[in-house]
Amino acid sequence: MADTTIHFAILRRIADALTSDLITGISDAETQAGVVVEGPLLDSPDYEEARIAIELYENDPDHFDDWEWVDEPVQDMLEIGGGMTWSRRFTLQARILLVRTGEAREPARKIASLIKSRIEASLMGTDFSDINIDGEHVSGRIFNKDIRSKMLQNGGPDSWDFELHIRFEVKTTKRYSI
Repeated sequence: MADTTIHFAILRRIADALTSDLITGISDAETQAGVVVEGPLLDSPDYEEARIAIELYENDPDHFDDWEWVDEPVQDMLEIGGGMTWSRRFTLQARILLVRTGEAREPARKIASLIKSRIEASLMGTDFSDINIDGEHVSGRIFNKDIRSKMLQNGGPDSWDFELHIRFEVKTTKRYSI
């Protein structure tokens, strides 16, 4: 089934890039992600089995009832002649659950930091140039100024649990006939 909205097309492209960059392109099982999903991880594998699980969302599920992190027009980029540029906003949530593998604190922190770096590099390297849904196309890649991230370390001493939250923006433009 073809992507029906710009949001789904962007999420699918990011999921494919992250799967390539964090799962199929990694031969080191210690730092290989277990799953990349669009939306919440609901069933198999569970977080413990996946070990490194990545969830992708349109907007931010932690702020669903407010307007803190929603799509919005880019005021200084409105097109003359009937076009509009939007800042499409997305959130990535990752859980790096190192319970079954029992790494010590420093190796666990190195794994979490490496995963965070790989995710950020993958997001900034994702090519959206061929996405065009109903005349709306991606007009700007994810830039470092458009990424905000935070990581929380829980657990210990040999069962570490890291939660990573990354927000990012993708610019889209649609031209309208006058």
